[in-house]
Amino acid sequence: MLKILSILLLLASFLGLTSPLLTPLFTESVPKLAWLLDLASHWQWLYGLLLVLSILFLASQQKWWLLALITLALPLVTASPVLSSTTTHTHTFKILSSNVYLDNPDLNRLKILIDQEQPDVIVLLEFSPQHLAPVKTWTAYPHQILQARSGAFGMAILSRFALSETQIITDSLGIEHIRTQVQASQPFQLVGFHPLPPVSEQAYRVRDQLLQDLTKPPHQQPRIIAGDFNATPWSSAFQGLAKRGYYRSVSLLPTWPTKLRGIIGIPIDQVLASSHWQLLTTRIGSNIGSDHYPIIVELSL
Repeated sequence: MLKILSILLLLASFLGLTSPLLTPLFTESVPKLAWLLDLASHWQWLYGLLLVLSILFLASQQKWWLLALITLALPLVTASPVLSSTTTHTHTFKILSSNVYLDNPDLNRLKILIDQEQPDVIVLLEFSPQHLAPVKTWTAYPHQILQARSGAFGMAILSRFALSETQIITDSLGIEHIRTQVQASQPFQLVGFHPLPPVSEQAYRVRDQLLQDLTKPPHQQPRIIAGDFNATPWSSAFQGLAKRGYYRSVSLLPTWPTKLRGIIGIPIDQVLASSHWQLLTTRIGSNIGSDHYPIIVELSL
């Protein structure tokens, strides 16, 4: 009986690991199935853990089951491509993006992290009215776009550099995103992105379509898209990004939830960069009292 259960667990884990490959097959023909497969695609590390547990039991009886361990490479293969790295630079830019959590009243730990990291621009998600007062005192970031909301979709962009041509992009579900021009030594466009979680087929489609629109060529100037994507690099939201000239710059380590240090979590906080950029450093920050870990990325032009 235990052997049968282990085989079933192995098969279920394998299906989960291959879900990023299966989703595109049903996007047009069976969209509801594509949505469900996309929901399943995010939990690659959990599938890997379950796969290992099932194989260890089966291999204790027949060693050849160990061959199935090769499938653990799938999350590395199916993830959206990462931005190319460099150690040399002319124009550098550091961005910190953090979902601060709507009901988190204390931004002191975030401020400590900001003082340590000294980012050039900060993107804050779930930015609520209670966060307005402390953020306005962060004088090192005089250029601020503060869209505080009582719901979970407020957003703020703080910058050492002037911001211009700011637009509020409202998607078809009424969720607001921010697009602005950062007037650094090498100007570029920055988009703060935080779509509705894909709790319905419609939300899933709106998220994917908006990200496609934001990354649609031609790319006349460098662009960065940062925020809580409510999607992982295995999701259909990330499919085709490299062909459109965009790459992820954050690792595949979990950023949400912070419980158990994210061991069973997923990487939904992301920074996408156009191919103008190269990656210098990337890391996940310390716990700031949110259910998300902040991310810090340093890029070069």
